[in-house]
Amino acid sequence: MTTYTCTPCFQKRKRSEAWRSVFSLLFLIALFVIGFRWNFLATKGFEDMRGLFGYVLMAIWSGYLFVEKFIPYKMIAGTNGQWVFYYIFKLLLFVIIGVFTAPFTCLWAVYRVIRAFR
Repeated sequence: MTTYTCTPCFQKRKRSEAWRSVFSLLFLIALFVIGFRWNFLATKGFEDMRGLFGYVLMAIWSGYLFVEKFIPYKMIAGTNGQWVFYYIFKLLLFVIIGVFTAPFTCLWAVYRVIRAFR
């Protein structure tokens, strides 16, 4: 962790952190709204589960953030198609883990925004 001793450096870092926090929160909100409006998983009998679908999009992003810390992005070279299964597995992992981590990701984004503007 870098420590800043001069006021201009500290202010610059604080502004950067504030914008990054705001962008993160707005991105999560945009994913929810897109899923809510698009209703992409609608099927007969489940036409109006828009909130769930917004949550699924947020969960994919949240799962991505969590999983990429432990299994970083890398391309697996090969001609036999193993990389396809690798990325399908990672996408499923994003969704499954994201379902549990999405509320914490949202709360953390809100906390960072509040902390940035204090």
